[in-house]
Order: sequence, then structure tokens, then C-alpha cells
Amino acid sequence: MRKNKTKAKLAKGEVVFGSFVGIPSPGVVELLAYAGLDFVIIDAEHAPMDIAVIEAMVRAADAADIDTLVRIQHVDETEIVRYLDVGVLGIQAPHTDTVDQLRAAVRAVKYHPMGMRGMGFARAAQFANTPQDRADHLEASNRETMIVCQIESKEGVENLPELLTVEGVDVFFIGTSDLSQSLGYPGQRTHPEVQKAVDRVFDLVTKSDRVLGTTNADLETYVKNGSRYITSLDARLLMTGARQFLEQGRQAVASAGR
Repeated sequence: MRKNKTKAKLAKGEVVFGSFVGIPSPGVVELLAYAGLDFVIIDAEHAPMDIAVIEAMVRAADAADIDTLVRIQHVDETEIVRYLDVGVLGIQAPHTDTVDQLRAAVRAVKYHPMGMRGMGFARAAQFANTPQDRADHLEASNRETMIVCQIESKEGVENLPELLTVEGVDVFFIGTSDLSQSLGYPGQRTHPEVQKAVDRVFDLVTKSDRVLGTTNADLETYVKNGSRYITSLDARLLMTGARQFLEQGRQAVASAGR
């Protein structure tokens, strides 16, 4: 299977940059790869993604040399194994509030002895059909796959000290939008109570040996405070570029007196 360059960079203490992809298009994945991002997160939670489209997006990512994760709907072994079998290199698990949920995610992603992932030697295993090929795939999968735990509720923040003890988790990602709603201040990500919870997550994760992940809402502050897994949105990136182009175009028209 593919080497997970994102995971390798994180292991060396580097900062990685990626984007959620909510547009079901292999072409968008290619564009983000050629722009130089480290990884994409195919969004199967909020976007209209079916497994055939996801497989095509993973093929595009492999060809363009960018790592792929998928944001799942919820921790479900059947759902997770289908994504892994088409070749994604990890999962991002939303609303993972308890140790039992997070351990279930690890069990679904990893093979024995780390977990109990179902053994379907399909595309991700290069359709391995010999005992040695299969053994190599099992070892490589446990080494290369990633698990990202999203902390985005009051319960998740409260349980974070215990969540941080779960082995096999690579990144703890703070979802400020849903967290603001869970705390009773929907959409108010800068509310003092929301910021207090965010600061607690930053403090606990950065003091552990785990990686902190965030969006680029306040990029300079988040990186300064220790975030090393930074994400944006495909729609945001496309709209930002389009708006910059339009603004520059209108300025050029005005300067020309037209």
C-alpha cells in the first residue's frame, strides 16, 4: 500500500496542511494535490459521497501523490472497512466523545493485534492473493493508516484526558463549530465559554505526545499554540481564489476607466 507521507511528517514533528473535500470530484482532489497540500479528507459526513465516487477520488489522489483520509458519518465498522478497502489511508471520526467510541474506531481501522479490521484483500491490498502478500499488507496497514479523533462537544472536552490514553490515535482535532453549539452558543466560536473549552483542548493535547489538529480559522494563533495538522475546505479555497480574481479584475476595469 501507499506510504503515508502525512503520518511520517507528523512523526518527525512537522506541520502538515490539508483540506476537506466536499465536492464529489476526482478533479478537485487533483487540483489540491498539484497546489501542494499534504492530504485531503474526503467528507462522507456532510457531503453526497458514495463508495464508487470515493474510490475514484482515491485513485486520483494516488496518481497525483497526495494522501487521503475520509471523514466518516459515525464510528461503524462496516462503513469504515469499505473506505479502507478502496485505499484511503485513514479516517477522521466526528463526535467521538467517549473512550469506548474511540477504541471502537481503532478496532475497525487496525488489524490484529492492534484491532480487528475485517480482512477483505481488495484494492488497498493490491488484491493480494498469496500468504506473504497478505501478511505484508496487514503489517503495512497497521503502520500506515491514521486515526483522527474530532473533539467537538462538551462531553468530548470533559473526557479528553481519558481519550488521550487510547493507543493508535494519531491526531486530536478540535471542531469549533459543533463545539460552540454543544456549549449552547451555536456559531459563536469566539464566545468566552467556547474559547475556554478550546484552550483546554489545546493545553491537554499539546502537553501529551499526541498531535493537535484544527481548521485554519485563526491560522497564526493555532500554529503558534501547537497545531500541526491544519485543514481548510475545498469550497473556501475555491471561493477565496474566485473572489480574489474578481476583485483584481474589477480594480483593473476601474483603473482603465471602463
